[in-house]
Amino acid sequence: MKHTVLLTTDLYHPHNDPNDHWNLATLFALHKAGQIDLAGVLCDEDKPDRKRWSDNFGDPSIESIAQLNYLTASFVPVGIGSHDPIRCDADLLRAAENGERVSSIRLMLSVLESSALPVDIHLTGSCRDVVIAAAMRPDLFRRGRVRVFLNAGTWGPQEPMEYNVSLEPYAFSKVFELPCDVYWAPCFEKLEPYPYHVSERANYYEIDQGEFLPELSPGLQNYFLYMFDHVRTEGWLSYIQGEVRADRLRHWCGVKRQMWSTPGFLLSAGLACTSDGTLLPEGECADPLFAYTPVRVRCAPSGLLEWEDAAADTGVAMFRLYDKERYVRAMTKLVLELLKTI
Repeated sequence: MKHTVLLTTDLYHPHNDPNDHWNLATLFALHKAGQIDLAGVLCDEDKPDRKRWSDNFGDPSIESIAQLNYLTASFVPVGIGSHDPIRCDADLLRAAENGERVSSIRLMLSVLESSALPVDIHLTGSCRDVVIAAAMRPDLFRRGRVRVFLNAGTWGPQEPMEYNVSLEPYAFSKVFELPCDVYWAPCFEKLEPYPYHVSERANYYEIDQGEFLPELSPGLQNYFLYMFDHVRTEGWLSYIQGEVRADRLRHWCGVKRQMWSTPGFLLSAGLACTSDGTLLPEGECADPLFAYTPVRVRCAPSGLLEWEDAAADTGVAMFRLYDKERYVRAMTKLVLELLKTI
């Protein structure tokens, strides 16, 4: 079944993590194909110092959303998220009282009220805004009506804390208490030691950008180059309409890219993936590469959690990968085919 989709994302320019721009392009490709109704992009505004480790990053990247709207002839709206952290129930109550002043929360509630289709909310950054929206209007977060796809955390050791959880640990814990269905895809098994590996309960994979970038349209190549090179001296539209900088494209073709979140996007389009990367309607795939299966989760306000498999539906389902050896190739194939449509 086709779903209305909302994306919450820590999307910035200069970027915080290029994966957020890959995620955005993948969803726009599904939207352009008519497989989802991308009803809004909700950009985090939760790092006032604009610093992540040793890197600085900029304001919410409305430029990237505008570029993809232009390239796909779409008009997907954008909202900017709430600024103040929520660390306890009292903070959440105050945030809910002021939620009408936050454009991302107003956009989320408007879509939930008006969509004729079931709504999927994909959390790929902070969990803050969806938790505030649910505190304001719990009646809109009904099972069978809304699914929240939570892309955050680790399924093995919980410390050190994964980045998306660290953005708002208390809000992360509250996601598991939402009255709607929650689909949880951990990012990793554990954060240490690096490098990361594909694992059976995490949706992480890594791609070779050199397999993608030369195959894309000039406009989409420039979309990625605008982001990779932190372009500030040219306008977002004139840049993607211009000539592709071949030397910069070659440079970025030599870089690997960490990826997450794709499996949940496919479910929003009613699609399942086979082990060889073929997309089929969800009900017609007898041997899917991955699925979400029932679990019980106990999550403390600190963001630290415990989980266990469940025999029956609990309202929370967790990502499960059935073929680790073929996962990366399958994801590479299907994402490339999607992006080539832009």
